[in-house]
Parts: sequence; structure tokens; C-alpha cells
Amino acid sequence: MNARTRWTVSCLLAILALLAVCGSPGTADARIVRIQVTATESPTFGGYSWPGVGQYEKVVGKAFGEVDPFDTKNAVIVDIRLAPRNAGGKVEYSFDFYILKPIDLSRGAHKVMYEPPNRGGKTWGNFGRMPGGNDPGSVTDPTVLANAFLMPRGYTMVWSGWDRRRAPALRASTRRARCRSPRTPMARRSPGRRTSTS
Repeated sequence: MNARTRWTVSCLLAILALLAVCGSPGTADARIVRIQVTATESPTFGGYSWPGVGQYEKVVGKAFGEVDPFDTKNAVIVDIRLAPRNAGGKVEYSFDFYILKPIDLSRGAHKVMYEPPNRGGKTWGNFGRMPGGNDPGSVTDPTVLANAFLMPRGYTMVWSGWDRRRAPALRASTRRARCRSPRTPMARRSPGRRTSTS
């Protein structure tokens, strides 16, 4: 992955993490401290190229962040002050992401379609005029791709999120492409005792 792609992914994930944790700008302070790209495919969609936009690439990975448990704006996070903290006094978390973007961003729309997955799955199929499934980059049928809604318009598509209850039950074959469970610390009332909400 080149430096421009790495920078774009970093910016998108930082914005999405802030929105996911904070709700809206200025609500709370959270930050992404590390990004781990676990898979890339360039080009994706079997190399299909949309006129005026070109080919797409897929970037899949995990983002790691931290939040200040004592910032009053984070008080809406249940039991945040009871969660274990790192050496800097922050509560760490992580989440999976899946991005489809034009390889040449200068030919893209400079717009993002963001979907927090439903129970770990992507639900954009009808909207995007694509078959359902959790790995849209694996679609290679030229007829389907030519009829797609977002790619011919140059959109970048981003999924990040989770459903903690659903992820462990997923089959190994579908688990790879899903946005799975977040990794969050277990809040504790006192040493060794979990809270009632954990």
C-alpha cells in the first residue's frame, strides 16, 4: 500500500472513530493511535474498471484507539471510569474496518458512504445495487458491476463497527470480511469483580 493510500485510510479511520465514540465533533476526545492493515487487494472487483473512475482497491484491517475516562464528555460511556487504563491513563479499544476506494483518488467523487454494520454484516446491497454479502470486493460479474450505484460515481465505501453478541457465532468463512466485535476492556467495580452491565 502506497503512502497516499495509507494517509487516506488513516484520515478516514480517525474521523470515523471520533464520530463513533463522540457522536458529533466537539463532544468528546478520542483518538486512533495505531492502524493495522491486515489485507489489501488492488485491484479488487476482479480488476473491473468504471469509466471515468477506474479500478477500485480493498483495504481491510483494525484500528486501535484510546479515550480519556475522566473527560466529562465521555461520561455517557457506561462504566468508563471503571475500565482498566493504560500507562497514559486512557481506556483502549479497537475495531475492524473494511474500505473500498478508487485506486486513483483524483478520479473519485471525494465522497464517502459510511455504514456501521448491522450485527457485524453489511446491509448496503439494495442501496448499492450489489448482491448481499460481507465481501463486496469479491464480486466480479461485469453485468452486476456495471449496474452498481456507488462505484461508477467514484464513492469510497467504509464499514467499521461491531455487534459484540453476534461476532463469536459467525462461521470462519464469513468472519474474515465482517466488521466484528470491538475489543474493549471489562469494567470492574473492585479488583476481580465485574459490573452488572458487563
